[in-house]
Amino acid sequence: RHLADQSPRLQTAMDMLQYPANFVAASYSPSWMEPAAGSVCYLACIWALKQRKGEAMEILPVTVVHNFVLIALSVLMAVGGILALADRYSQEGFDGVFCSQRDADHVLDGAAGFWIKIYYLSKFYELGDPSNP
Repeated sequence: RHLADQSPRLQTAMDMLQYPANFVAASYSPSWMEPAAGSVCYLACIWALKQRKGEAMEILPVTVVHNFVLIALSVLMAVGGILALADRYSQEGFDGVFCSQRDADHVLDGAAGFWIKIYYLSKFYELGDPSNP
């Protein structure tokens, strides 16, 4: 028996590691609601912070943690993107990296599309940058 068969947690972790390769772009269809909701939340937070009276808040610990998360996310996306491009290269050759031979509906399937999705979603997290107004 495989080790993963004995441990459901290990199987879940292994599934998560395989998810980028199995990503189907058609299963994720963002709408105008995502940026609209992100913008409303951002503006509401800015408005609420501007209503606060009194001494300035100490945000250095928040800034340090936020920047650490951004660094980790950037490294993860860079490594994931490089591995996705290497996988695409092994499947479709040099031309497949820049001009995929897949059907238009499946160009973003797999790890490359997954990391593009993560990059897109990371922009919403970046709105929380404590150095923003």
